[in-house]
Amino acid sequence: MTKNSNIILIAVIILSLASISISLFLLVTTPKPGYIEIGKLYAAFNYKKELEADYKNVESRRKTILDSLKLNYNVQIAQYHQNKVLSSEATRQIQLMQEQYKMKEEQFKQDNTALADKYTQQILSQLNQYVQEFGKINNYSYIFGANSSGTLMYARDADNITDKVLTFINKKYEGKGK
Repeated sequence: MTKNSNIILIAVIILSLASISISLFLLVTTPKPGYIEIGKLYAAFNYKKELEADYKNVESRRKTILDSLKLNYNVQIAQYHQNKVLSSEATRQIQLMQEQYKMKEEQFKQDNTALADKYTQQILSQLNQYVQEFGKINNYSYIFGANSSGTLMYARDADNITDKVLTFINKKYEGKGK
């Protein structure tokens, strides 16, 4: 072989190795994106379902208390109307019952709002933690949230990982996850 052919052979080998190295580098560093349908994920999250049931239970008990107060109030009104003469003491008692009902109703509204906000924050915090964990375990570079606000305008169906994430988070929540 001549000197020129040796140089060409070495150059071809170097270029081939460089090409393989660049290809491997790009393969390893290419981001792996995915997206989730936030509404679907949130609605089907078992932890959300549990807290929602608990909230409805608390709300129902509070409504029962209010209904009882209102019934007592209405019974008192009916009794006083039968007497047709309302003493100042009876009038004061009716007003007091009405004020107590309104105060309790307002307190329950505020308590229900505070409880709903607390539960929403707990759910979102847990959901975010599980999605991050899913992304790390499955080597995702990015996981986008698709919702109706235009955060994600288009993505291939093949990049939709909602069902995979949903399975993961529910297993994780129930203590069966990795």
